[in-house]
Amino acid sequence: MVGVPRRDDVALLSQERQVRSDHTDQSGHPASGAQMESTRLQFTQTKSRLSEVFDDVLGHRAARVIERQKSAPLVLLEAEPLAGLLAEHFPFTTRMTRASDGTVSIWLDQFDVYGRGPDIPAALEDLIEEVTEYVGEWEQDLHRAPDHARRQWWVRRIQLADGPDQVRAMIFPVPDDVPTPSTARPASAAR
Repeated sequence: MVGVPRRDDVALLSQERQVRSDHTDQSGHPASGAQMESTRLQFTQTKSRLSEVFDDVLGHRAARVIERQKSAPLVLLEAEPLAGLLAEHFPFTTRMTRASDGTVSIWLDQFDVYGRGPDIPAALEDLIEEVTEYVGEWEQDLHRAPDHARRQWWVRRIQLADGPDQVRAMIFPVPDDVPTPSTARPASAAR
């Protein structure tokens, strides 16, 4: 037997509808500034609302899982926090040597590649080119090889870089307590 709703039930239902309407537009999509309800979205749903999903990820520091039939799910999230996490857990290490003829070699342990040149800047430029080439080869084929597949997260760090200057900064980060040319004070100003 269906009973008559009590006054408290009606008030609660009314509040619930108000909360929903505060977070959705007339078509039922999340309103501007409202966080999306589900972290998992279908590809077709995401494609038609990509700008909205993008704004949601940025505005709420959210992650969204995008699912597509017959494919592995993908994640959409803000790049900077991911880059920080990867830098913390997957640091790069290098070794540098100078041959008797003065040639400098800089070895990047994580990719087993090196750069070489007559001086440090030239060797560094060569290393950055080698790293970029390795990442391209990894994307094409090397990711399938067991000895290269384990390098995935270092590769992801490089993939997040916006050009050679960021790659250089990832491989050779400047510690926070070291003055850079823009923050260093001349010796005369220190007195």
